[in-house]
Amino acid sequence: MFPKSFRCDVTNHVEELKLYESNEEDEEDEPNEEDEEDEPDEEDEPDEEDEEDEPDEEDELKPNVPNKGWKRYKFQEIYGHVCVVHKRTVKQGHKSLEDNRALLVIGGRSGNGVSDRIEEIQPPFPPYTSNLHSTMPRPICYHGAVRIGGKIFIIGGSTGSDIRDTILQLEKRRNTNDYKVLKPLPYPVSHMATTVWRDNVVVLGGMDNEGNVLDTAILYNVTTQSYRMLPNMTKKRAYCTAVTIGDKFIVMGGSDERAKKIISAEYYEFGRETTWRTFPATIMPRARATAVRCNIPLPLAKKCNVKF
Repeated sequence: MFPKSFRCDVTNHVEELKLYESNEEDEEDEPNEEDEEDEPDEEDEPDEEDEEDEPDEEDELKPNVPNKGWKRYKFQEIYGHVCVVHKRTVKQGHKSLEDNRALLVIGGRSGNGVSDRIEEIQPPFPPYTSNLHSTMPRPICYHGAVRIGGKIFIIGGSTGSDIRDTILQLEKRRNTNDYKVLKPLPYPVSHMATTVWRDNVVVLGGMDNEGNVLDTAILYNVTTQSYRMLPNMTKKRAYCTAVTIGDKFIVMGGSDERAKKIISAEYYEFGRETTWRTFPATIMPRARATAVRCNIPLPLAKKCNVKF
């Protein structure tokens, strides 16, 4: 079901994600003894500034060491912050959505700059292909993306030079560049979490044009193109993640105004609560994570002390 030509490890931090090829390809690329004995040139030694740079497409992706407590899967995957696709291109600041057994990778940035492309990756049956789905009106990264009623909505984000307050609507059709621009958000925002409640997009936290980390929450109705402000969260969060369960919006992790990773989580129940309430914290502080809703058997939920 999943490709045998690639293997990857799920790790606690997305930055630690490494991809390496199967044993057969590893044997072909295995360095000889002379290469192992050669000492690296001084020019090849990375300095502190180089370590923070984005990886180039031609950079070697080294084998990963399994991380205790995580499982190894034999498939090519996209994580919230970094996307490693078939041709060893590395992208970050994108969003991904499932679309009829395909994966849409929306915008993002790489060594080539900010992208205006929506690419369609075709799992789960090899050979895997990456095709152009459509082109957006402008490049965008660190945005939000949701699907409501068969339509895709792209929210806010950064063009690389400024932060946007726009909402773009794309019909769920392939090979079309027909976008509709909806009424804007009340303020420009990027690096936020987005989730869906009925026909509303919930925009949580993020950063504004001045680089300030936000604690605000917007409920935007895509049908009426109107919004209302929800109560502010208890913490300022950028790079956070969120899910909707019933009428509850749960936001987790992120980075605060000091760029410190957050371990806490909180929730707001629409129609019942007037403030955000504390939710069980994650195991470790994390930012740029991805969260999905899953059905937990009741005995396991009780064991984990999950209450709703």
